[in-house]
Amino acid sequence: MDLNYFSDTILSADEIIPIEQPTAKPLPTGRKKFEWNWDMSKGNWADADFSGLKNLKEQFSGSNMKNCIFNDAELTALVLANNNIEKCDFTASDLRGGKIEVSNLLNNKFNKCSFIDAVLMKNNIGKNDFSEADFSGAEFINGYFDSNTVIDVIWNITSFKNTGFSNITFNGKIQNCHFENCAFYNVTFKNVDITNTFFKYNRKMKKVVFENCKVDKLTYAFLKNNQANLTGLTVV
Repeated sequence: MDLNYFSDTILSADEIIPIEQPTAKPLPTGRKKFEWNWDMSKGNWADADFSGLKNLKEQFSGSNMKNCIFNDAELTALVLANNNIEKCDFTASDLRGGKIEVSNLLNNKFNKCSFIDAVLMKNNIGKNDFSEADFSGAEFINGYFDSNTVIDVIWNITSFKNTGFSNITFNGKIQNCHFENCAFYNVTFKNVDITNTFFKYNRKMKKVVFENCKVDKLTYAFLKNNQANLTGLTVV
C-alpha cells in the first residue's frame, strides 16, 4: 500500500474537534446553611446563661427574664417590648440601634454596654448599673430613670424628653445633649463638664445640685432660663 494514503487521511490540528468533558457536580453534603432564627418572645427565662447570644432582632418581646446572663451578647437592632427584665447581667453587650419600650428594667448590670442610637420609650428603669456604658445618640422618651448608677457613662448627642430623673448622680462629660420637659428629684451633677447642652421646660431644676461643674456660656444660659441653682457652676 502506498504510504501517501495515510498522509492524505490524517486530520490537521485545525480540523480536530475537541471532545467535551462532563461537568463535575458537587456532591450533596446533607447540610443546609445555618441561620440564627431563635424566637424567644413570650417566654419565662430564669437563671439561664445566654452569653454570646446574637441576631434576635425582634424576637424577644413579651418575655420575663430574671437572673439571666447575656455577657458579650450581640444584640444590635434588638426590639424589646412589654418585657420584665430583673437582676440580669448584660455586661459588654452590644445593643446599638435597638428599641426598648413599655418595659421594666430593674437591678440589672449593663456595664460597658453600647446603647448607641438606641431608643428607650415608656420604660421604668430603676437600680441598674450602667457604668461605662455608651449612650451616644440614644433617645429616652416618656419614662422613669431612678436610682441608677451612671459612673463614666458616655452622654453625647443623647436626648431626654418627658423623662423623670430621681436619685441620680451624674459625672464625667455631658456633650451635645437635650433635656426637655424632664423632672429632677434628688439629682446631682458632680465633677461634670456640660457643653452645648439644651435645657427646656424642665421641672424642679431649682433642687438640682451642681458640684464642681464646668459649663460653656450656651449651656449656662439654658440652665439659668430653667431657674436652676447655678451654685457650683463655672463658665469656661
